[in-house]
Amino acid sequence: MSARVTLQIEGQPERVLPLGAIFSIGRGSNNDLVLADGRASRNHAVIRLQGDRAYTLLDLGSSNGTLLNGRRVTIPCTLKNGDVVQVANGTLRFESAEESVPGKTSAEEDQGDLRTEVAFSSETVTILVVDIRSYTAMSEALAPERLSRVVGRWFQQAQEVIERHGGSIDKFLGDAAMAFWLKARTEGDSRHAVGPIQAAIELLGLATRFDREVSAEIPSLGFRIGCGINCGQAILGNIGVDARRDFTVVGDSVNVAFRLEKLCKELKRPIVLSEETRKAAGDAFAFEDLGLQKIRGKTQDVRVFSVRVAG
Repeated sequence: MSARVTLQIEGQPERVLPLGAIFSIGRGSNNDLVLADGRASRNHAVIRLQGDRAYTLLDLGSSNGTLLNGRRVTIPCTLKNGDVVQVANGTLRFESAEESVPGKTSAEEDQGDLRTEVAFSSETVTILVVDIRSYTAMSEALAPERLSRVVGRWFQQAQEVIERHGGSIDKFLGDAAMAFWLKARTEGDSRHAVGPIQAAIELLGLATRFDREVSAEIPSLGFRIGCGINCGQAILGNIGVDARRDFTVVGDSVNVAFRLEKLCKELKRPIVLSEETRKAAGDAFAFEDLGLQKIRGKTQDVRVFSVRVAG
């Protein structure tokens, strides 16, 4: 899928901006759309491509919030054709690139030529699914603007953790995120399995800091996460939009990772991973064998593990 936004700022002519894999918005000069408005945070919001099917709007914990069709964004939201996004003094109308935009000049047509190149291959990947356990309680207890800042900062910092350990965010799904690590061609390279486990451990530490912050404000409230990790074969799609590229991952190994994340609550473990992941990671961690477990969609039980985390 390719798309564009039409930007309106009072006193300025309309601009049509093509969307690549990631489109960042904020006051900082590093953003794709720079808004010279004090109400915009330095890194305010991002619109990112999820696979080749949809674009997602994510507020990055901004002070003044991001509005989607007049409502404040608290969790990642999938954009639909015609949606209106408001950030400070900027109004952006989201449109599918396949549809014509009235009043476009030929120069804008050239700029908006978002031909997408797609190539798919079967690769060994490790999938990490991380979910906010306490989101429903938080959404009921916190004011929308406070909830938006907490959840926005969580996703922003969680993405930084994942990328620091070599992973890539594939998609945001409400209060969850999915990331993947591609296995290197080098024989014996285990970074594709070690990286997501390291990231999950660091995410637990990050969640603990968020838990202190939230519970200090409302003692009965907490912030907890669950992490499911699975290693296996998946279909990896290379989606190129102009010079910017992104990937999407689909397949049974992805479905298993989501099922493992659901097991976290049942098994009372913050990290649950498959036997394939445990084997690929070698002796890099102290693992706890949780035995054979039933996983929806699997005819045979699956042996799963957790990771012993110090402290």
